Amino acid sequence: MRRMLAGMLVVVALLLLASSAPAGIVVVDNFEAGNPAITNPPTVLPVNETGLAPNVIAGVRETTAVNVAALGQVQAYIADVLAGPGYDGGMYFDASATTSGVWKLDYGLGVGGSPTPFDLVDGTNDAIIFTMIASDAAGTVDVAFTDSGNISGSLGQPTPAGGGYFIFPFAHANYAGIDFTNITDINITVTGGPSGSDYVVSLIATRAQSELFVPEPCTMALVGLGLAALARRRRRKA
Repeated sequence: MRRMLAGMLVVVALLLLASSAPAGIVVVDNFEAGNPAITNPPTVLPVNETGLAPNVIAGVRETTAVNVAALGQVQAYIADVLAGPGYDGGMYFDASATTSGVWKLDYGLGVGGSPTPFDLVDGTNDAIIFTMIASDAAGTVDVAFTDSGNISGSLGQPTPAGGGYFIFPFAHANYAGIDFTNITDINITVTGGPSGSDYVVSLIATRAQSELFVPEPCTMALVGLGLAALARRRRRKA
């Protein structure tokens, strides 16, 4: 629990930064629109949601929830982190005690999004930030890009128990040659850990790394947000 709280504090601080600094940030998905509402089984095929702009880049999100052990169930759904109006949403990735999950989020032309390439740099941005506000086990997240010239690359990172924010720099060698001002597709894969592992993703956006900072936690509200996400997830599984 201590590891989870520490991770949540970092992530909530980043969310506060993103919400308070309007210039430059490019939102890939803030999970404020749509809801795939997947439970597998019975839903094994991807769920494609359209008309989600401006909350989702290119207006389309395709979500897949893979049941690794083919036992129990895995879920993918959007819910407010806290009950009531005005709170940020999150994508909840849940696995029952008898299985683990792999969850995929796809954006752009390949899933029916806008044919116009999008500019992730927007002046100064040099990384995509993947924010996981809660997790109860280690896993991995992989972020892949394809540009209008069909140059692609992917980068994976471990996600420790407790969550956190994860930086995928555009300058990384895995992304060599990609034109981040002309991106057509973004493909994200979250691979869960042991059976019963759950995760909450709250924001995917680009930012200039030089502008990122993590202020010291100053109120119990930051702790409460992460605990509420965990409690909501556990109530749903019960």
